[in-house]
Amino acid sequence: MAVERSLKLNTFGKSNTSGKSNTFGKINFNASQIGFGGYRVYEKSKEHADALEYALLNGVNIIDTSSNYTGGKSERLIGNTLKQMLQEGEINREDVLIISKGGYVQGENMAIARKHEAQGHAFPEMVKYMEGCWHCINPDFLENQLQRTLNNLQMESLDIYLLHNPEYFLTHTKQKHLMDPVSACKEYERRIGQAFCWLEEKVKTGKIKAYGISANTFISPADDFEFTSLERVLEIAEAIRPDHNFKVIQFPLNLFEPGACLEKNQACGTKTLLEFALEKNIATLINRPLNAIVNNKMIRLADFDDINHKLLMEDFSRLQKKTMGMENQFKTDFKNKWPNKNDFSQSSRLFSIPYYLSSAFIEIHGWEQWDYEKEYRIMPQIYEDVNYLENIMTTDVEWQDWVTEFSQSIIKLLEIATTQFKTSKHAFAEMFCQRLNELDPALKSSASLSQKTLRILESIPGVNTILLGMRKREYVDDALKTFKEPPIQDAVSILSSISQEELIQQWN
Repeated sequence: MAVERSLKLNTFGKSNTSGKSNTFGKINFNASQIGFGGYRVYEKSKEHADALEYALLNGVNIIDTSSNYTGGKSERLIGNTLKQMLQEGEINREDVLIISKGGYVQGENMAIARKHEAQGHAFPEMVKYMEGCWHCINPDFLENQLQRTLNNLQMESLDIYLLHNPEYFLTHTKQKHLMDPVSACKEYERRIGQAFCWLEEKVKTGKIKAYGISANTFISPADDFEFTSLERVLEIAEAIRPDHNFKVIQFPLNLFEPGACLEKNQACGTKTLLEFALEKNIATLINRPLNAIVNNKMIRLADFDDINHKLLMEDFSRLQKKTMGMENQFKTDFKNKWPNKNDFSQSSRLFSIPYYLSSAFIEIHGWEQWDYEKEYRIMPQIYEDVNYLENIMTTDVEWQDWVTEFSQSIIKLLEIATTQFKTSKHAFAEMFCQRLNELDPALKSSASLSQKTLRILESIPGVNTILLGMRKREYVDDALKTFKEPPIQDAVSILSSISQEELIQQWN
């Protein structure tokens, strides 16, 4: 059985229905058209682990994560799942391409950075972007991060390591008016070059096999202050060594953010990012295929179920009572055992979440505001606080079980709240499906909005792998159905035909 499963995984890329080769740039690997995105997966979630295993056994052979995803717990879930599957002979290590990233300073990474500062040896060139989110691509910090990644993944080496949104330096510089555009660009490129030299050394020592950059601003206009030029990045790599190992880029591409295939920002305005990457044989990873950010709003390109709100809120109320009961359990069973050196502030923040969510239904207006609050404020704080609690009374089994159950209950509450806010967009999803069917009747055979969207994206020339958050088996199945359909003949023209302003108005 293990042999049959491994064979299925190996042949996924070769069964590409689009008829185009999906060789992963200069890397000798036949990549699956869809990759497992680890942004929201959580170490102790059996559902997430089952989804990853299911994806791997059904042909997905690229996994993307980062040291800051769910406070390091994304990497740990991936490491645990792969270790088990390897031990059971379900997969071969060489058949899966593992990608991680470094640069963000959040959660555990923030605690490490603050500790270094307090001890008088802060990481150099730290970009203090905002409270709770710093950024750094200095080799000293990357050395720390890469080793933490390898430890989390339980691996001796990594296939691909990416600088994670290095443009944070430019964003911070622009907001604080620290440099003029020319000076900022020169410093940005110097920092990237310095990181590349370190990455080349990591390839030489066998810690990684190749490297690259994940940047949201690869798709920006060339005159944008925060623009990251693939052309200049390649020149930097080539100046370090002609046979450099810069081989992969990652960037957003979706129906609302089509810059990668419409914006001519490379080669003096003559080529798009995808055209230039294809010409230079650079492997491309697409992120945010179903989550567009437009005018600081998050737009979800997937179906929204028309659900029973009464039943949903009954589930919320039951779970809320459970978490409040667990707070009482904390006070009676664990508070008297609490080490004197630790305070209660981070447990108190977690206990406040069920109360906050009740008011959120009244005070937060719309899906976009909720999604921002959840992704950039609530979730990072939860992961930081849970990490803190897990490192207290580490030998107390009852305490560790309580932390696991309480944290999973909090996350489930967030999922219910998210579903409640999502349902307001059901009508938009139906309308947009109809609009896509009109643009290309071939899309009628794809049942869901997510399937239609993925099918368009995978048909665009130069796209190697689409990274998708597949935390449930049903998400994996939904995505895999996409690649059983024939390709769209002119996917780029569909993107250029969509009226962004019109759709945004209808979304609102």
